[in-house]
Amino acid sequence: KEPFRGVNVEVREVRRESIPDVVTFVANLEPRQRTAIIPKVSGLIEKIYVREGDYVRKGDLLVKLEQKDYLVALQKAEAALEEAEANLEQASRDWRRFSELFKRRVISKQEYEESETRRKLALARFKSAQAALQDAKNHLEETVIRAPFAGFVTGKFKDEGERVRAGMPGQEAAILELEDISVVRATGHLPELEMGKVKVGMEAEVRVDAIPERTFKGRVVIVNPTIDPSTRTFMVKVEVPNRDFVLKGNMFARVTIVKGWREALIVPREAVLREEGVWLYHCFVVKDGVAERRVVKPRFTPFWYVEIKEGLMEGEKVVVKGQGRLHGGERVAVKDEAS
Repeated sequence: KEPFRGVNVEVREVRRESIPDVVTFVANLEPRQRTAIIPKVSGLIEKIYVREGDYVRKGDLLVKLEQKDYLVALQKAEAALEEAEANLEQASRDWRRFSELFKRRVISKQEYEESETRRKLALARFKSAQAALQDAKNHLEETVIRAPFAGFVTGKFKDEGERVRAGMPGQEAAILELEDISVVRATGHLPELEMGKVKVGMEAEVRVDAIPERTFKGRVVIVNPTIDPSTRTFMVKVEVPNRDFVLKGNMFARVTIVKGWREALIVPREAVLREEGVWLYHCFVVKDGVAERRVVKPRFTPFWYVEIKEGLMEGEKVVVKGQGRLHGGERVAVKDEAS
């Protein structure tokens, strides 16, 4: 029978390394752009060309309204402009003729001024008819609604055959909703103690529960300089490229911002154990074949390691596997001392 050599454990060395100085917060993901597709003119919806979930490019056809009334209005505006142009030409000829007659003192000044007034009035009516024609063309064009940017159709609020009215408020007038998620923004809040430490341009990492195997790179784009007096926090936005569209609006995210780098003592996360029922932590340090229970002051990070503020020294060996059989003072058999 082999003699008892001790509790089998695995250890790792306490190391001093340069680590990122980070701050973390939870965030809500928002699309770069989100807009309600609202008609600029009133009318009957003749055709909706997209469905919820469709991806569209900028300029793609989304909706067409019935054009009959706008075509009639365009024809009337064209006819009115022709009439106004003819009246202007006649009034201009009369004014030129009356100008010559007035110079030769054939007509009175009053008659000349009346001809000039008629010409100015005809010119004003011509310009008004031009503007009315342009409005009629614009209104006809606005019966065809195109995508203002590339993105996904995330909402459909009206059906073909429904009548819509221009100028109605918000959602009541919306036919569709469109979101651009090629870039998303993680919006969250940090305690006021971090004000001045987090700056625009800093690198960040974003993780979402829905895709735990991936880490997304981003940068701080907005740091709100105002502290919320009720929460003593300030708002931060991190922009994250999302070329494969896997990140969605309103996803819950965890954001880590790298503020800088510093030297620190670190151990693997599994080496740090919490005392039952209290907020105290300890490690087991192997020295001369014996496990010593050591109270430590850790600083947890979102990475594989824990920073040790107090309680350990560089080069010491801490148990990372087999702690469940230790209380302190036991002999141990070290299986692996790889660091």
